[in-house]
Amino acid sequence: MRLCIPALGARLWFSRSSWGSKCATTVASKCVVGNAPAIPKLPDKDELIAPWIKYAGEVMKRYIKLRVDPGTSDGIAAFFAEDSIGSLWKELVHALSLCASIGEERKVQDFVHALYSCGEAGAADSREHLRICTFRQEHLARCVKGLLQFTGAESELPDGLLWFMADGKVHGNANALLKPFTDKANKALPKNKTHLFLATTESSERALRDKTFGVATLGNMQFVYVLSKDKPQVGQKSRIHDASSTNATPNYGPYDRPLRQEIWHVKQGHKGKLYGSALVPAGGKVEGDPGVELDPTPRSTDLVPFTWHGLPVKWYEESKHCYNGVGWIHFTCSDIVLPQLALRDKVPYWGLCHTQEHHDALSKEITNHIFHCLQDPKHWLYEIELVQLLKGDAVGPHSASENTPTKGSGLAAANPSGLEQQGAKSGSAAPKAKSASAGSSGKTLGGGKKSEDLLARLMALDDGEVE
Repeated sequence: MRLCIPALGARLWFSRSSWGSKCATTVASKCVVGNAPAIPKLPDKDELIAPWIKYAGEVMKRYIKLRVDPGTSDGIAAFFAEDSIGSLWKELVHALSLCASIGEERKVQDFVHALYSCGEAGAADSREHLRICTFRQEHLARCVKGLLQFTGAESELPDGLLWFMADGKVHGNANALLKPFTDKANKALPKNKTHLFLATTESSERALRDKTFGVATLGNMQFVYVLSKDKPQVGQKSRIHDASSTNATPNYGPYDRPLRQEIWHVKQGHKGKLYGSALVPAGGKVEGDPGVELDPTPRSTDLVPFTWHGLPVKWYEESKHCYNGVGWIHFTCSDIVLPQLALRDKVPYWGLCHTQEHHDALSKEITNHIFHCLQDPKHWLYEIELVQLLKGDAVGPHSASENTPTKGSGLAAANPSGLEQQGAKSGSAAPKAKSASAGSSGKTLGGGKKSEDLLARLMALDDGEVE
């Protein structure tokens, strides 16, 4: 008969006949086994990637701020008082006041752009791909009043701000868009108003509404009203996408709408939680609607665009360029397209989300995008060490065995958010993956890089040290 006696993790085997003679050996074995060095645990890929994930989150915090609609203008004003976009506006106004104090007139001025798009202000609860939601007057009012309250403007529009009010291709929205710009006595504030015409291509509209039929039913013309205190001092300049035109003309486009695979998708049945009260009841028939037999309503499990009515990428680029934009306030934040462009251009973006669920899901989607920018050699955030790490290559002082991913790792660990990807990827696509937890400060990366090194690198971004 043989006995097994655990001794500090070691298994010591004795026969009954030798029990007495082995007692001393048992004690000695305990000492030897107890002092044996533990086999070092090699870091798996999740551990190595974790600081990069944390870095992606810090990049988002640096450039992108998402807030949840508080439901009041006071709440929105408080957000601007706390957030960096409000500080940026104050800096612009301070620069103007300094110029005025020395009698110098600024012939060219920079602006924070405040955008309200009726097409993205909410969603219709039926046939939403064919129509925008009913005009949300209270939502618009608290957005406008909240920003005006923060700036302290009472009798006129503030300096340093340009308001871009897009009618969602429903031209009857014009008067309603201007209604909240009033003083405490409810009198209209004096303002400079420019009427722009934004056209989209029929082919890109067809890609989203391919079953629409009839004459003049596929709307592709949007009115955008630019409001400011005075005539914007931006200087005349050539367009980015049409060098033969300048910002002297009010016509823009036609531009392609973002491709369906470039915009954020979610499950149809999840939209109610994401939109909340911004999912607006809609009735009646839509002109050009072929009916549900030819154009079926999406099932709850189908992946669909979060918003069907986003603005063209080229329009965002042209408006920023032609009107000297240095930051975005997006009251109708719905998709990832404009945050992507703001990150690319290194300008701050502030977006107002419909619900906490919308805020959380969009934050994860943006973090996914940033993580993939770190792997894109054409992006200014590109990090070769991360690319090598994801491939399992040996980099820096670590041996090949230390950087070899464990079984079950691989690109699945590259999703920094843990969010189940809900459909077509936006921009630089993020793979489906299980989450990886954020690393603690000092965790060593492939290449010997540590998370505090990455955060120090982040601090250098605005100083122009990282390109």
